[in-house]
Amino acid sequence: MEHGTGVWKMWNDHERAVMETAMQNGAHHGRFRMVLEDGEIFASSYWHHGRQVSQKRYLALCETDPTLPRYDNLRAAPKRRKPAPGKNPPEKSVEERSRHDGLIARLLNSRKAEARIWLRSSPDENAFTLGELPTTRQSLELAEEAYTAGAVTVLAVEINDCENGQQNSGKLVIELPKAKAKRKRIIAWVNEQAELQGFDPESDNGETHLFLPLD
Repeated sequence: MEHGTGVWKMWNDHERAVMETAMQNGAHHGRFRMVLEDGEIFASSYWHHGRQVSQKRYLALCETDPTLPRYDNLRAAPKRRKPAPGKNPPEKSVEERSRHDGLIARLLNSRKAEARIWLRSSPDENAFTLGELPTTRQSLELAEEAYTAGAVTVLAVEINDCENGQQNSGKLVIELPKAKAKRKRIIAWVNEQAELQGFDPESDNGETHLFLPLD
């Protein structure tokens, strides 16, 4: 790295890179990645001049910003096929449920906050946001929608610090109610939001929480 620009890496005792981040003029500008000892990717995020963006937004920015690093394995996410009208999403397999439970546990162990409380603590109208929503007000409206749809608790997880005191979370964990009718309504809302991002819909497998990616 030279004058705050380049790729900064941290290595373990086995000469394997366990953290890698691209920088420009001292600000994150490219991909940030942390890798566990066994090679599993623990965290990955994308940045543009110090502000975190989604992978989709990063790919779009690469079309116009030649300073952004390109990554061979980074491709636009394929459009997901929606279930046929009138059909519910397929139930998860035992292995899928186990992965889901592990993901929820990891997200709940990350930097998190109840979404409305966190957003209302924003120092200005654009400082704290969800996903790619441009304002705190729009982010708060999304969280309110989740509660109106029947969520017990809405948690913003993996909250990231950006430049100028800004914070962003691209992930929500939704605590589900026990009543069947309420569960059906909030799961339908989660699926609607997920499909807008190109992700698969969820079925009701008795989970206590659902993960909603926002970017």
